Amino acid sequence: MRYRGILMILIISVVGCTANNQQEQPEDLVVTPTSYDVREKSDPLFEYERFNLLVDYEDELQYEVNFDQQLKVAQIKELKDQNVIGKEAFNQLSPHLMEMSFDEDTPEHEVIREVLEILGLKETFQEVVLDVKFENGIEKLYNQ
Repeated sequence: MRYRGILMILIISVVGCTANNQQEQPEDLVVTPTSYDVREKSDPLFEYERFNLLVDYEDELQYEVNFDQQLKVAQIKELKDQNVIGKEAFNQLSPHLMEMSFDEDTPEHEVIREVLEILGLKETFQEVVLDVKFENGIEKLYNQ
């Protein structure tokens, strides 16, 4: 009987102490659960896995772009011996590729017009060759 009394006192004191230690949260504090979707990290940035462009102008001037989304690298060869490679080229091309809206069903002349316009290239070219691999695996070669 004596142990029961001591046990009851211990239980009451432990419960009473923990009840007093609980902190009250302010009423205006709103906790919003955050959901992290794994797919967001693996979703492609662009509609194109590969984007290779070659534009030939008069006097042997060329503009060339090689872009690989999986490797996150690119290369830009400008008209006059300027060459940007790697992540720097990838970062320069990224905003332009995000602007492009053509897909595998877009007519060739519209694709070339859009690409030249978005990249700020003149339409006075002699030849344009564009090799694209879309995210769905379809590969297209445009030549004008």
